[in-house]
Amino acid sequence: MKNDQEAIRGRIYELARSIGLVGDAQLGQIADLAARASQLNDFMDEHALVGLLQAYGRAVDRIASAEALVAARHLADVPDEAFEATLDAWLADVLPLAVDTFALIHARRLEQLVRRRTQAAAASAATASAVSTDGATPDLEFADLAVGMVDLRGSTGFMLDQKPEAICALVDELYFAVGQVAAQHEVHAGKFLGDGVLFFSADPDRLLDATVQAVAVLGEQTALRAGAGVARGAVIRHAGDWFGTPVNLASRLGELAGPDEVLVDQDALPDGRTPRTWRWARPRGLSEERRVGVLVP
Repeated sequence: MKNDQEAIRGRIYELARSIGLVGDAQLGQIADLAARASQLNDFMDEHALVGLLQAYGRAVDRIASAEALVAARHLADVPDEAFEATLDAWLADVLPLAVDTFALIHARRLEQLVRRRTQAAAASAATASAVSTDGATPDLEFADLAVGMVDLRGSTGFMLDQKPEAICALVDELYFAVGQVAAQHEVHAGKFLGDGVLFFSADPDRLLDATVQAVAVLGEQTALRAGAGVARGAVIRHAGDWFGTPVNLASRLGELAGPDEVLVDQDALPDGRTPRTWRWARPRGLSEERRVGVLVP
C-alpha cells in the first residue's frame, strides 16, 4: 500500500512538472501535498488527483495571467538593476492578499457547489441507469444534465471595429451579467468561452429559465444581442470541466439561433413548456436535422 501511494505521488509530480506547474525546487512541497491528499484515500484516488491537478492548473494559469498583467504595468519602468528587488517586494505584498482572497472565495464556492451537487444526487440517481457507461472508467462521473449555450451575436464584427478597451468592457459585462443570472436561478456557469457561456443544471426548467433570461439581459446590458441553444443528456464531469454530446449540441444549436432567440432540442424541452414555434435545424457536424423549439425572451 505504501509503495502504491509513493508511486502515485511520483506520477502526480511528474505530470505537474511536465506541464510547468512545478519545478525541481518544489519537489518536496508537491510530494508533501500529494502525501496529505493520499491519506484521504476514501475519496482521493489517483483518478481524482489527476482531475484536481488539471483543475488547479487551469485555475492558477488564469489567475496568474491576470495578476501578471497588473505586475507588468507596475514594473514596466523599473531599471534592470532594480528589477529583481522590485519584483520580490511586489510579490511579498501581493501574494498574501492573493492567497487570502482565493481562500475566501474558494471556501464559499466549494460549499455552495457541494451542497448543490449533493441535493441533486437523488434526482440524478433516478436517471443514472439510463446513462450508458459501457467500457468507461468506473469512477468517471456521469450526470443527466440540461445544458444551455448563450452566445453574443455579431461579436466578431464588433471586435474588428472596436478598440481593446471596448472589447474588455464587453467581456466584463458578459461575465457579470450572466453570473448574476446563474446565481439567481441556481444554475452553474461552467464555461466562459470568450463571448459566450455554458450553463448546466440537473433541473431543466431552471436551466431553460436562466438561458432565456440571460439572452434578454445581455441584449439589455451590452452593445450586442444574444442567442442560445439548449440540449440535455449524459454529461461527463472531470477536472472541473464538462464534456459530452449535450455540451456540443447546445453549442451547435447556439450557433444557429438568431438574435433574441433560444433553440431548444426537442429532447431537452421540459414537460409543460410550449415553444413559440417548432422548426427543423441541422447543427454543424450532424448529418440529420433535429426538431427544435423556438423560444424568445
